[in-house]
Amino acid sequence: MHKRKLYLTQQKRQTTLPFQPSGTCSGIVTHPYIISGAKYEQEKMRELIATIVLMHEHPFSIVKEDGFIFMLKYSNLEFERISHKIMKNDCMAIYEIEKKRLKALLKNDSLVEIKGIIENVHESFKYVNHSDARLKLFSDIAQQLQLKDRKLIINCPTRWNLTYEMLFATLKFREVFPRFKDREPHYDHLPEPEDWEKVEMVCEVLKVFNTATHVISDSDYPIANLYLTEIYRVKEVIDNAAMNGNNFMCCVALSMKEKFDKYWEPCNLVMAIAYVLDSRFKLFGVKMIYPMIYHPESEAVKNVRIVEEGLHKLYAEYDSL
Repeated sequence: MHKRKLYLTQQKRQTTLPFQPSGTCSGIVTHPYIISGAKYEQEKMRELIATIVLMHEHPFSIVKEDGFIFMLKYSNLEFERISHKIMKNDCMAIYEIEKKRLKALLKNDSLVEIKGIIENVHESFKYVNHSDARLKLFSDIAQQLQLKDRKLIINCPTRWNLTYEMLFATLKFREVFPRFKDREPHYDHLPEPEDWEKVEMVCEVLKVFNTATHVISDSDYPIANLYLTEIYRVKEVIDNAAMNGNNFMCCVALSMKEKFDKYWEPCNLVMAIAYVLDSRFKLFGVKMIYPMIYHPESEAVKNVRIVEEGLHKLYAEYDSL
């Protein structure tokens, strides 16, 4: 009886969680997963469970625990059991979404500064490739200039890395276009001399972006242990560009830096742990990279500590199995 009374006393002292709802409407708490009067959807529930598993780093096997199943069945009798394999697949699906978010960080939104130049280059390539006669003339000029490359890459608007490849190819042919203009009076998309300088500076940054995108996108299996290294390289090239004495390049780099810092404000624990578990890097790698990603130094130290605590929790959970 004494123990029962003590238990009730402890219950009364339970601290209220400092959870902030996403919004209210007429005094009713709203949440993106809670819609008043909505029909139960098993797919939406699976998405929510996978999000919780990733958010709190639960094992996939939690979906097999009796208490977990009882709780969900109690909340809605339509809930159907989820297998360990399905939960793993659902978490991988969210992983792919986050992977796309990471790729979005490397998109060319900041290239708005050279939008006009890109359009000129794109139209130039279209003009040259419009007929075999123009293409032959362009190739002949390239041959006369003893250029090794003669192939033109047409930009794909939905794939920014092809924009980089197009701009990079343009630099190789920068001496061809003016001569092509002399023989083709109707060609009116010739970039200005200062445009070539801007393209050259931007390509130095995009080259690193391009490499990082290939590392992230071109593998058929997760390689998260490599992501942190590529992100560090992106951060480094942006910072160097931001300190460039050229006003144009500083403007482009600062726009990229704002987007990067917004993405990396929270500690990306999953990526950091994957990096640490690679025997080539270990925790030393994080301690070396984080001060270059997070500023001031106290912020870097705080985030390294978060990674260390995450590793201890992960090991403790593994050890308890």
